[in-house]
Amino acid sequence: MPRIGDLRRRSQVWLELIAASSRNGYLRDSADAVFDTWRAHFRTLIETGIDDGSFSPHTEVDLIVDILIAAIDGFDMAVAAGRSDVTPERIADSLELTARSLLGVHGRATNSAYASTTL
Repeated sequence: MPRIGDLRRRSQVWLELIAASSRNGYLRDSADAVFDTWRAHFRTLIETGIDDGSFSPHTEVDLIVDILIAAIDGFDMAVAAGRSDVTPERIADSLELTARSLLGVHGRATNSAYASTTL
């Protein structure tokens, strides 16, 4: 997946790749590789956090990974559609709160918009 500075354009390219991958084996392999890389990355981060005591998940790791990737893909759809209320800050806030909840992280959120939020 190319790194494109503009969030909207990056989201559009990602969604176009996913749509085209249903009709093209080469693109399907490329999309699968991206998903596999993201899954492995998130799984490693979560397992490291569990091992060091930072996380106390409320469900299995693979389900948490799927939920986080689905949330990211959902934000990509909203950004590609031009939703003005979906900003990088809003995406980060939402993903942090979702991850903290699923991973059993207690205490104050680090993001300034939700600094007073405790889980």
